[in-house]
Amino acid sequence: MEIFQLRYFVAAARTGSFTRAAQLCHVSQPSLSQQILNLEQELGQRLFDRLGRRVLLTPAGKTLLEHALAILHEVESAKREITESRASLKRPITVAAIPTVAPYLLPPVLQRIKKQHPELEVFLEEGLTQQVLSLVLSGEADFGVIALPVEEDRVGIEQLVTEPFYVALSQVDPLAKRPQCTLAELKGRRFLLLDEIHCLGELISRFCRTHGLEPKLVSRCSQLCTIQRLIGAAQGISLLPAIVCHQDRDTSLQYRPLAGEAPKRTLVAIWHRKRGISQGVERLITELKMEARSILAYRS
Repeated sequence: MEIFQLRYFVAAARTGSFTRAAQLCHVSQPSLSQQILNLEQELGQRLFDRLGRRVLLTPAGKTLLEHALAILHEVESAKREITESRASLKRPITVAAIPTVAPYLLPPVLQRIKKQHPELEVFLEEGLTQQVLSLVLSGEADFGVIALPVEEDRVGIEQLVTEPFYVALSQVDPLAKRPQCTLAELKGRRFLLLDEIHCLGELISRFCRTHGLEPKLVSRCSQLCTIQRLIGAAQGISLLPAIVCHQDRDTSLQYRPLAGEAPKRTLVAIWHRKRGISQGVERLITELKMEARSILAYRS
């Protein structure tokens, strides 16, 4: 049984005519009739009742039609997927990411991707969690990078990494001389936090409330780099995620693990379920996962 025979058979079943089916398949009518006869002989069943110029499916023909349609659909899907995978690395990709991830995780990944695939263009758009979700759902972004939880059923999710938070201190802070900090040592300290419109800012605020830290809040900032520079100037302390600490080369700051139950966040890649993801997006997600996990391995 050959694919082209199934195409001829389906065309005849849909048109009810060998002549019209032959025209649709761009073959001669005798050739099409012979291939359907060969199919019937192979199966040992008549597939059509011949009624003059009309043909009608037999019960066996109706059964074969159901399977033939499914087979041809799979063949076309495979061809389309292979064709798209070849072309996908040449199509521009837009990634949307939250600002507490984008500057720390994406630059080294984009640099590697550019070296490996010079033809691949990647456009980055930063936004808060809801903005990233909107960009992905509208199709303006091919995929996004945010932190859990994700309260949206229309997106597919792949976990990238779960990262711990570190205590960020000035190098002149007495705690910087310790290998790690405890919750008790953080109580009542001057804290610098992100605005709670950021999911990271809300996460840290909730952690402080839950564990009774009662920090003395001295700054609410919109950017992590502002917090880092203020800490370097000995204006307070904060809790920052591993990927942020890893990228900081400022020697005026020190990062120490928090003993016991430290806050964590899980970063995920998201995409619209109905649109799926291309080969290029899959490659980017794999690289992001590798980069994030290498950072954690380095710091642990």
